[in-house]
Amino acid sequence: MAGITAVELHLKASDDGSTGFYEVSVQEGTQGVALSNDDYDAFTGDLFGTFDVDASPKDINLTLNVDGFNYIESVRLVGGIAKLCLREYDHDYLNVSAGLGWGGYFGVYFSEAIEADSPFLRLRYD
Repeated sequence: MAGITAVELHLKASDDGSTGFYEVSVQEGTQGVALSNDDYDAFTGDLFGTFDVDASPKDINLTLNVDGFNYIESVRLVGGIAKLCLREYDHDYLNVSAGLGWGGYFGVYFSEAIEADSPFLRLRYD
């Protein structure tokens, strides 16, 4: 069987009025199958990458680092479900208050969106 050589997370920024550039972090998620407010802090482990992302409506492609690659490969080998957690890096990941006047946000479509807008992983094989 061929091995995975790269893992790319594909997202689509939503057309919700969000603007600007954000540094987005990706980690292993520990959330449940159905998301709830309790899942806000549902993540663990090392970063799978931080990415400078333009919030304007468009396709976004994030190539995960070796930690993300190894996580996805380990889940694939056991036939499990990979869960990822994306957070704004400078405030959410670092746990630093954004302060008064900072009202930025970055919206992406979730799996409940139409198929053309849904996020997906692209696994590249040798």
